Amino acid sequence: MALTAITSTSLREKLKTYLDRVSNSLETLIVSRGSNERDAVVIMSIETYNALTETNHLLSTEANRDRLQESIAELHAGKLMAKRMEDLEAAPRKPKP
Repeated sequence: MALTAITSTSLREKLKTYLDRVSNSLETLIVSRGSNERDAVVIMSIETYNALTETNHLLSTEANRDRLQESIAELHAGKLMAKRMEDLEAAPRKPKP
C-alpha cells in the first residue's frame, strides 16, 4: 500500500487527480493541515477502508486472534485440507454456543 503525503492546498488544486489516484491504485493520501500532525487526515479507497475494517473486526477478540494464529501455524506446518465450496455450503452448521 503506497502512502503519499500532500498539503491541503495541493489537494484543493488537484482534487479530482488525487481522488482518481486513490481509487485506481489503492494509494493512501495523508493530507497535512498545518504543523500539528493531529490535524492531518487520511484519504483511502473504500476497498482499503473495508479491508481495514474487516481486519479490525477479525482481530477484535482474543478468541478470533487465537484461532487465526492457529490457522497460520497449521498452514506453515503444511496441515492443509482441500475442500470444495459446494461441500462446505452443504455441510450442516454447528450451533453457536
